[in-house]
Amino acid sequence: MAPGAGNPGARSAGIDGQTASSIDARRGEAAFLADLRADIRARTFRPVVVGERRIPKPGGKRRRLGIPAVRDRVVQAARQLVLEPIFRGGLRAVLVWLPARASSAGRDRRDPLPRQSLP
Repeated sequence: MAPGAGNPGARSAGIDGQTASSIDARRGEAAFLADLRADIRARTFRPVVVGERRIPKPGGKRRRLGIPAVRDRVVQAARQLVLEPIFRGGLRAVLVWLPARASSAGRDRRDPLPRQSLP
């Protein structure tokens, strides 16, 4: 199954009016990614402001739906692929259950090390 095949929104046009298939047909995936990579390495990549639409919710209310550009979706997906394993591995040791305490409980404790001012 192709990425986004189960999500029709993944195949829709971004705020810039482009779809992944239209980019692939016009420029080709390799050229698109090469240009995007060059922009990121040159630090000239800037995300486009996310467009917004309101879609109906059950009960008559409406919710906001953000519509990013295709380039921004690609960068977000790449960032997630790189960062997610780092944070998953590193956070397991840090995440522990602590009993609920009053916010004043921390003020009652004193730091055993004296604070020194910087020169």
